[in-house]
Amino acid sequence: MQTFRRWIGAALLALVVTPDGIAAPAATAVRLETEDGVRIVGDFFPTTERGQAPLAILLHMYRHDRTSWKPLIEPLHQAGFAVLAIDLRGHGESIAPDKMRLRERVVQRAPGLFNAMHLDVAAAIEWAKMQGGVDGERMVLVGASVGCSVALDVCARDPGIDAVVCMT
Repeated sequence: MQTFRRWIGAALLALVVTPDGIAAPAATAVRLETEDGVRIVGDFFPTTERGQAPLAILLHMYRHDRTSWKPLIEPLHQAGFAVLAIDLRGHGESIAPDKMRLRERVVQRAPGLFNAMHLDVAAAIEWAKMQGGVDGERMVLVGASVGCSVALDVCARDPGIDAVVCMT
């Protein structure tokens, strides 16, 4: 646990001192399906180190997408984290199925849509736990704006989340 706290500290420091324009490591495209049928799109940045890495799941701001986190990927990577940045439902590429009108509902600020975003993260967590090199017992959620609300909601529902970083 002490080692994980040091990693969290390094992640927090990275949030404060990371300059723009840092090249992120190569991403693996991720496509997930939530319990209620929403198709979530993300980018996974596995570590190149041997062993099981802690995981940072990045949750973007309202009307933004996973690419907002680009400046943070490399510092988290250097701190030893595997990183998964997802587009929350109705944002970025996470807009299917069409019949759910996800993008339109985001613009309308439909409460039901935001209340269900915890399902997006639950699907991401389940996917990540199946990846080699990821320690499913060490996870941190990093959220900005609406991502903060989603991160706190997930943390209240999932006792397996070790830390939440909220940026607002």
